[in-house]
Formats: sequence, structure tokens, C-alpha cells
Amino acid sequence: MIKLFNLRYTCHKKRIEIDLTYACQLSCFNCSRSCSQAPTSERMTIEQIKKFIKESIDNNIRWERIRLLGGEPTLHPDFFE
Repeated sequence: MIKLFNLRYTCHKKRIEIDLTYACQLSCFNCSRSCSQAPTSERMTIEQIKKFIKESIDNNIRWERIRLLGGEPTLHPDFFE
């Protein structure tokens, strides 16, 4: 349990968020990702994503939900791969 500003937050161990890239066109309505404040060209490689998947399988982790985030995850050059 995490307490911040008198609000309680619970970590969910079966849900994960992965930031694929921080590339962003900054055009989404109500964006809260702050990509323009700390711009970077960093992104996950396909090898890193494959390693995450393999480690999850090897450790018998069955994710309830995996959210692909970023800036804009579809701007990752290998998104469809």
C-alpha cells in the first residue's frame, strides 16, 4: 500500500505498464505524459521486449493486463513487430 497526498494506492502485481518509447507528437487531447518536458529518443529494443516475455514465461507469471505506453507507443519504429 502506498500513501500519497492522503490517498491510498495499491500496487497490482498482475498488471504492468511498459513505456515502449517516449516519442510523441503531443497532440492527444488531455495528455498527461509530460514528454515535452524531458524529451528523449530512448526506446525499448525488440530484444528487451522479448527478454521480458521470456522471463515472464520462465517465472510462470501470467499477466492480467499489459499496457503499452510511452509517449505514443505506435511511434516506435518496430511497433507492429
